[in-house]
Amino acid sequence: MRVFRVCHRWHDRSGHGIGTGPYAFGYTSFPEYAANLVDPMRWCHQGGTHPSPWVDGIEDYERHDVCGFLSMEDLNTWFEHHWRLRLHQAGFRTTEFEVPEEAVKRGGFQIMFDARKAVAKRHHTLAHGCDLLHEGSDLKAEDQMCTSTFHLAGGRDRDLRPGPEDVQMRIPRRPRPVASLV
Repeated sequence: MRVFRVCHRWHDRSGHGIGTGPYAFGYTSFPEYAANLVDPMRWCHQGGTHPSPWVDGIEDYERHDVCGFLSMEDLNTWFEHHWRLRLHQAGFRTTEFEVPEEAVKRGGFQIMFDARKAVAKRHHTLAHGCDLLHEGSDLKAEDQMCTSTFHLAGGRDRDLRPGPEDVQMRIPRRPRPVASLV
């Protein structure tokens, strides 16, 4: 089955080639500029709409399991637009994986899957104004294609917060339970 995960382009905490997730700050050695951009998200994403896997009903996860979503819509609802911009700035992207169904554990809002059994199929950008699908490993060309809003390099010397021109206004939505997709 296909699953979707926000993961870092070049930082792999687990060593499985999956890419470290955005909530790993404090548990891993990300560059300081990346941590400064994304770490505040951990404090905003708490409670009923962004539960931890344990609170979300996934109690039997193991160290090789990583978080993800069943659809891009669910991922985009979980990570609001302004956080997707910051995640892109910090070197994250969405990766679409093929995972055996028996390796997927379902929670109320999210899933977890065994990173050892996942095969990356496609990469999607998190940047505003760039919906290109990326396949391949040419990160330099990919970064040039995906920096319509922000430039990944040289961002330390300027204000990295999204401006009003970068934010699309939309009605806030609560992530919907995974059970409603079945």
